Parts: sequence; structure tokens; C-alpha cells
Amino acid sequence: QGSNGQWVVRIVSEVGQLLATEPAMAEQGEKKQSKLMKIAWAIAQQDESPYTISMKFYRRTHQIVCGCIAGFIVLGTGGLMMMQSGNYQEVKIEYTSADQVVTFDIDNAFTGDVFVYYEMTDLFLNHKTYVESKDPLSIYKFMGAAQCENADTKEWATLRRGTDTSFMARINAQPGNTLLPCGLVSLSTFTDRYEFQLDIGGGDWEDIDADESDITLANEGEKAFGKFEEEDGIYKIDGQQTWITPDTWKHWQVWQRTPAGSHVLRNQWAVIRGGLQAGKYRVNLIENSAIWEEWGASKTIVLANTIGFGNGGAAAGLSFICFGLFAMELICVCGFMILRATQKPQPLEDRVEARLLGRGLEARPAQV
Repeated sequence: QGSNGQWVVRIVSEVGQLLATEPAMAEQGEKKQSKLMKIAWAIAQQDESPYTISMKFYRRTHQIVCGCIAGFIVLGTGGLMMMQSGNYQEVKIEYTSADQVVTFDIDNAFTGDVFVYYEMTDLFLNHKTYVESKDPLSIYKFMGAAQCENADTKEWATLRRGTDTSFMARINAQPGNTLLPCGLVSLSTFTDRYEFQLDIGGGDWEDIDADESDITLANEGEKAFGKFEEEDGIYKIDGQQTWITPDTWKHWQVWQRTPAGSHVLRNQWAVIRGGLQAGKYRVNLIENSAIWEEWGASKTIVLANTIGFGNGGAAAGLSFICFGLFAMELICVCGFMILRATQKPQPLEDRVEARLLGRGLEARPAQV
């Protein structure tokens, strides 16, 4: 009535005009549409599938079954990873800057390749200022910052690491005063060197080969450090000599990958092929820098193997994640079962009417 009635009449009139002109507009639009648009239109306007099997999976019973299956899958996976983590083996050898030789025992033989790591604690190498302090000329960076402020000359190197005589000998061997590569990351490169030997009795020791050439990611040197050129053991960038030496080249590459954590650092140092037998060993510390103790860090050598899921920490962590997922699935399944047990059954008439309304039909009145 009144103004509202006028609006209703106007809306009905406009809708009627739109419906009257829609077939003609649709026919004209179809002629202009390309074949691709016709296919897209046909897909968008396709009828609903008459098969409702997939919809049945959303029922409560089917959800409980799916939850149980998923729970047992993650439970089995977690158990398998926990069993695999038991096969992980490692030997830790702690040392200080005052040590020259450290002896250790291996009780259980390593059957496969043995990975040699150096581990340091109480280092805070994930600070933004430190991570960005890299030489932009020596690495390829993608959407990342790199600068050498306060770490680009020999004076800065002497100020920061002047007590490390072995490291400064490498720095001073480079011509000029400008560091190449520069940055805090390069100035803190780990340079300790080891030599492993096996006690074969009678006071004799047998040398063990440690391969330091295979410690970087595959093709990492070409992609990330392709600006370097090696010539007679001298590494250059754009024809300029750097302070990098052959014995530090691979370890410098590893050190460029700064750790995400702020407490423990573990980097690979070498690989011992063919395993190690049980027995008595010693490690000769050919180069043992005291700078790390000045910086408040402790050093440890780690000998470890690998398992199917990586190292022992990764396998144990993944197993606990799987157990957590199983617990969540168990809680959800129990919740569904409790909800179903406490829910009152719906009358038959209401269920029939709801199903008819879901199909777009109207419930017929009961006939007398």
C-alpha cells in the first residue's frame, strides 16, 4: 500500500522487462562468444550430478570411520619413525682451544658413511644485522639485503678477529686493504681442521680419510657462488684475489648458510666413507682457533650416521608430530561418538520433510 506498493510495482515491471529481453540478449551474446567462452559457460551451467555417493562421506558415521583410518595411519607412521630413530648413532667429542689431541672410543661400529659435524653452542648468529652482513659481490642474492658495513677492511678484521693468528694470516695474504669477501659472516668463518686416526695396537695409529669436498648442497657452488674463479689455488672475483684458500673454500660456502636457531649451530665438516669399526680413535686438532671461546662458544665434534628419515632428531620429531595428530584424531572421533549417543533421534515426519525440501520438493499433506 502507498509508497511501498509503488516500489513493488516498479520492481515487478523492471523484472518483467529484463526477463522479456534476456533471451534476445543471450542469443546475441552467444554469437560473439568464442569457443573457449562457450566451453566455460557450458561447464559453469552444467546440471548437478544425480550421484550423491560423495556426499555420503560427510555423514557422521563416515567421518568417524575416516577419522579412525587417518588416526591409525599416522600412528603407524609415527611408530615406524620411532623405530628408525633408534638406529641413529652419534659420538660427540668435546674439545677446547688448549687441546691438541683428543682420544675417544666407538663402542658400536658405523656400517655406512659417517658424517663429521662441528657443533657450537651459545652462538647468536640469527640476528638480522649479522645475516645481512655478506659480500654482495661474492654471492647471488634473491630479494635479500647484503652489505659489509664495519666489516670491509683489514682494520676491521684485525679489530674483530685479530687474536686468531691463523685466520689473520689468510687475510693478510690478500693484496690491498679491502676485504674480499667482506662482511661479518665471512669474518666469522669456522676454520678448525681435524685429522682422525685409528689405534691399531703397538702404539701405531692408522690415518682415516675424511672427504671435505662433498659437504655442500648439490650444484650449490655453481648457483650461489658462481662469481668465484679458481686459478692455481687462488680464488678470485672479477679478477681480484680473495683471502679464501683451498682448505677453507668449501667450509666458507657452508658457513654462508646462517642458522635459523639462536642456541646450537651444527654444520657438516667432512664425510668418512665406508664406516668406522669399533675401537679406540684420536683426533688431531691441526688448527684450533681460540676465538670461539673469546666469543663465549663451546666446540664439539660429532660423528653420526643417517637413517631413512634423516638424522635421529628429525625422525624423533616427526614421530612425535604423528603421535600428536593421532591424539587429535582420537579426540575428534570420541567427540563425534559422544555427540551421536547424546543426540535425540529426529521424528520420521521431520526427516522426510527435510529430505524433500533438500531436493526442492514440498511435503504433501497427509491423506485421510
